[in-house]
Amino acid sequence: MRILCNAKHGLPDAQFGVYLLERAKGSAAMIVTEPMPAHRTGVLTRGNFRNDTDDVIPQFFLMRTAVQKFATAVAG
Repeated sequence: MRILCNAKHGLPDAQFGVYLLERAKGSAAMIVTEPMPAHRTGVLTRGNFRNDTDDVIPQFFLMRTAVQKFATAVAG
């Protein structure tokens, strides 16, 4: 099953998706994702997701759908 497409530069990628799915399979009740600043100047860490494109939305939707099968909540 394809969880997330392979992406770079601030978008969730396949490795991130597999990591979250494994946490959900391991009975994680809630997964907190990397931060997404409200503005480009608000970057706190190097793991921030991009805030200047809606391209992250489908990736997060696929991630949420995959982990939801294990009754795991996602917060970001």
